[in-house]
Amino acid sequence: MVVVLAGLLAVAVAWPSGIAPTGPAGASLAFGVALGGLGAASVVGVVFCWWHLRLEFRAWSPGPVTVLPFTDNTAPIGGMPSAALTADLKSLFEQQLVRCRFARVTPTPSTEATTDFLSVIDAAGDDLRGPWGAALRFTRLLAPVSAYRVSCTVQPGTPEAPFVLLVELGRVAGPSMAPVEVRERNAVRAAERAAHLVAARILPRTRLCRQAPWTLWRDRRLPVDLYDSYQRYVGLHADRYFDEAMAALRIAVRLDPGNLSLRLALGKLQERMQLYLDALLTYDDIITVAAQTDAALSWWWSPRSPTPLPRTGFGGSDTRVLEKNDPVILIARYRHALLLGLSDTLAAQWWARPERCLTGEHQTSREWRRAHLREALRTRLEARHHHLVHPDDDEKRARRPDFLGPLRDVESDRDRDRRIAAARLFFTTASRYEFDGLVQDWASRWIPWRRHDVLRPDALQIGMPWSALRYRMAAAWARRAGHDDLVDEDPLKSYRREPAFADAIRGLSKGPWPPREKEVEEIVSQIVDDAAEPPSWRARFNAACLLALPLLPDGPAPEIGEVDPPPELDEEQKAYVADRAVGELVKAVQCADTDFVIRQRDWLLSEDPDLDHLRELRQFRDFEATTFGSIGRAAERGPDIHRWEQSTYVARFVSAAAQEMAVLWRNRQQSPTDDAADWRVWLEEEMAGWGLAERLALDSRDSHTREDVARRIAETGRLVALQEPYVRHPHFTDVVLDRQLASMDGRGQVGILESRYHGHRESGNRVKHRVLVAIRRSDERLSDFAHSMRDPLDDAACGCTLGQKAILALEELTLRNEIIESWLDEPSAPATLDQVRAWTDIGARRWEALSAWFNDESFGHGTLETRRDTFRALLEPWWAPAPGSHSAPP
Repeated sequence: MVVVLAGLLAVAVAWPSGIAPTGPAGASLAFGVALGGLGAASVVGVVFCWWHLRLEFRAWSPGPVTVLPFTDNTAPIGGMPSAALTADLKSLFEQQLVRCRFARVTPTPSTEATTDFLSVIDAAGDDLRGPWGAALRFTRLLAPVSAYRVSCTVQPGTPEAPFVLLVELGRVAGPSMAPVEVRERNAVRAAERAAHLVAARILPRTRLCRQAPWTLWRDRRLPVDLYDSYQRYVGLHADRYFDEAMAALRIAVRLDPGNLSLRLALGKLQERMQLYLDALLTYDDIITVAAQTDAALSWWWSPRSPTPLPRTGFGGSDTRVLEKNDPVILIARYRHALLLGLSDTLAAQWWARPERCLTGEHQTSREWRRAHLREALRTRLEARHHHLVHPDDDEKRARRPDFLGPLRDVESDRDRDRRIAAARLFFTTASRYEFDGLVQDWASRWIPWRRHDVLRPDALQIGMPWSALRYRMAAAWARRAGHDDLVDEDPLKSYRREPAFADAIRGLSKGPWPPREKEVEEIVSQIVDDAAEPPSWRARFNAACLLALPLLPDGPAPEIGEVDPPPELDEEQKAYVADRAVGELVKAVQCADTDFVIRQRDWLLSEDPDLDHLRELRQFRDFEATTFGSIGRAAERGPDIHRWEQSTYVARFVSAAAQEMAVLWRNRQQSPTDDAADWRVWLEEEMAGWGLAERLALDSRDSHTREDVARRIAETGRLVALQEPYVRHPHFTDVVLDRQLASMDGRGQVGILESRYHGHRESGNRVKHRVLVAIRRSDERLSDFAHSMRDPLDDAACGCTLGQKAILALEELTLRNEIIESWLDEPSAPATLDQVRAWTDIGARRWEALSAWFNDESFGHGTLETRRDTFRALLEPWWAPAPGSHSAPP
């Protein structure tokens, strides 16, 4: 159509004068009118086509989305109009739509006078009639357009879902979406769900669908629940609600299991929360799925795997799979190799924690999940172990490596140490093998990674000496523990060809720990400083991690409350290593823009394990102050910051949830009931609440348990405050740490400054020691609470806490039999009413005491021991036998 109209316009403009009629004047006039009409029609057609083309471009870009004023239909039922609520809903909806990061919101017409040129002309055309008015109104085709319009109607709700929105999405000059109803429990969630509904309908038809994680949904119908779950994950993760973010992301993965980008995001979050076994299995799943359609990757990843499947589905149509060289697969392989290199932490999570139940009858959620992870990883790592360690020995290939077995196979502490040493050596060997595969893939195959610039060759090549140093660290600890026979003198003998930098890697893999500073500097200079292209951020950062490795101890991760063995580097050597490592961090920051550096802040300051001992030193604090503009001085840091954040988060959540339960019981005291059925419901909710609190104390390190307990306790007590994310994961500062320790010691607010030096002067690094003390005391408090909920006189055969009788079991039985049943026999009995009042009062006081016990942000509650004794005293029997009872409780 555009071509035809353009041709007509060209004919009208370039009409030869010799062809014009030479007859009577009337004929000439008619010809001129016809020619003018043809030209006007051509102009209108061209402008219309231009407008339609811009409209399609705005829809594909995507451009602004016009949000019409919300309609309120609640007045006939609700009684009075809620114009303010409707305006708030519209504002919340626009904010959520903008947060989706795919469209701007077009503002509705304002009552103020506009000064925009086209708007002035357009407004002037409304007051004119005739051809001049039509011509001025014709300028509307030249004004910016909006491809989509959204209209929402506020409908009457129900007690379960009081906020109901009827959402309708329309396309300008196109069809409209059928209205969809959104029902939620609060205004923010209703607006968020409605915005995600609109975004999910628009996104697959825009260019932004080329970006992860939606590349496989282009021109398809994107499920609203999937998009809503992912967007909630993004928002919760940015606000540091990590448990709730992981729950939302798991829902998204469950709704779209074939989306490897979502799995990659899950692995990164698990790695950030130091769930390294979980993250390793997640990355392994991504690579395994990708290898099913890539012959080269399948042979390298699993030599005995079946032939890769063709990339077609039923009827020959393409399936929703990533390209074999997609950056998602590269990043998953890279993170998998890095995790294997963290052999000390992986081996500690696999072997260092013995099972608490001797018979295996009682397992926490984390213990059950760890057993599943070990079994799943064992079946995958065994084949690679035989391929790497015993490539030509069929007898050894037939044996099952004992360091990948279950925990119950451990016979003694020495046996456990031997398995840890063997696991560390294998993990680092596999890490070096995977880094070599990444480097070779980059060199031998044309891949779009270069175009995306996800990882450059220099960043991948640094992984080879990094894993070699990690192997040297594991070998030094194995020798020190008396397991010299496990160390392989030639760690590269299983390679079918010589890897890159083979001589340097052999040199770095051998020798005592820590290595000489010059050894590491030489390899860094070869890879990074002598590269043909300017080094990337990742290359500089990996070089800093490599240079900082000599500061780490060679042993596995220490138990909570223990201090690392004294470093073997003297102060001068530590300063030299710190200067070189921090120098590479400074160069890395110079390679990136400010926005990227800010997004890496948490990883730099507290999460990357290679920099744990570098953060203690003055050079790193100066780097933090210079890079992030710290006011005054940078916070002193040490290792185990993430464990401190987790323990502090658990304590804050327990305190907040217990306070909400105490408020619930105080409200019940003010509004008593005389219905025995209500008392039965109260009793069930109370016992369920204490069961959830005990479960959290026993399994506080498990994010699944924390999120599930938070959700269930909100449902159990019908606590509105806990139905939304309530407690954030805290940021570490030494000021918060000092306040926490002062509250634990019961010294009051005046003693905050004393906590920095009180009792810790003997430690070489005061911050590290104070962090470990805070973690130890927090974990001891959780253990004390778990033991307080069980009868200490009950000797369980399995030897674990869960095998003992619950201390509130007798109280529950008594309340059911002696009080509620008595009330049914004799309603409104004074003695029964007195016991019910006493029960509600003791329930509120128990939750208040638990909240005070775990509250490390206030003062005046005494020491942790005093608060513990106060709570335990409230668990003692408080009741008296009901009238007519033949057996009184002891």
